[in-house]
Amino acid sequence: METMTSQYEASADVIHAFTAGDCGYLALALNQLTGWSVVTITPVEDENYWPHAAVQMPDGNIIDIEGIWTPDHFEAWWYSDEHDYRIYVRDVEWATASVQKRAPKFPDYDPIVYARKILDGLGLLAA
Repeated sequence: METMTSQYEASADVIHAFTAGDCGYLALALNQLTGWSVVTITPVEDENYWPHAAVQMPDGNIIDIEGIWTPDHFEAWWYSDEHDYRIYVRDVEWATASVQKRAPKFPDYDPIVYARKILDGLGLLAA
């Protein structure tokens, strides 16, 4: 699946950190900087389980550590024969409480720093 990548190219370690455990922290940082909705990719049979979080731009596209996704591509990326995944817009309080149930898995990667790099690389960081 193609994503629109940022001029900021995250290293493999950074991508791993924010796709294998700390995506929720990055989504909250992106929300803090932009006010955009936190979204999760979630199986329809269990709305409380979410393997990945991101933010949704006002135009409907999704941003995570890998760049900008259309909603269809984001859902397709997570498709599996076992689950029917959908994008759920989450209340910030719910997202914050859900993310903070556990400590960051990769504490050396500050989510606000990487959120700024993503937004700046996409030309979306407000001055």
